[in-house]
Amino acid sequence: MLSELQEQWLRDIDAATETTRSAIFGSEPRLAEYQRAAAEAQAFKDAGYKGEAPPAVRSWAEAKGWDGRQAADSILAKAAACEQALYAIRDARLKGKEAVRQAADEAAARAAADEAVSRLQQLAAGDFAAAPETEAGRAGNLFKFFSKRL
Repeated sequence: MLSELQEQWLRDIDAATETTRSAIFGSEPRLAEYQRAAAEAQAFKDAGYKGEAPPAVRSWAEAKGWDGRQAADSILAKAAACEQALYAIRDARLKGKEAVRQAADEAAARAAADEAVSRLQQLAAGDFAAAPETEAGRAGNLFKFFSKRL
């Protein structure tokens, strides 16, 4: 019986993980757009912010009324927060699932699953205090800014 319950709780953690990813990053095409913008911003920065800003950087600069450097730096800061969010989600998922697997009894397994799902829900809400041992825990306000999306 415990094994069946553990399997269900592992699925619950996976479902909460997907809900969290969706809440934070939106759709796959949107995430791909953000990744492209970050790559263009990094290339522009690496080139010393010289010349015309790449298309994704230029779009953000024009939308905000900024120069290319301001837009690139903004995109890169948001990309760093996004990366930390991915790490925080992974951390919650992996640790939660292993705690369920290693639980000595049903009560411990249920508690581990509930804790993991709760951490993931906090992350979905932009509360990175739920991941204090990660950079994301220190990036809270930046991530809330990022979550408004480019």
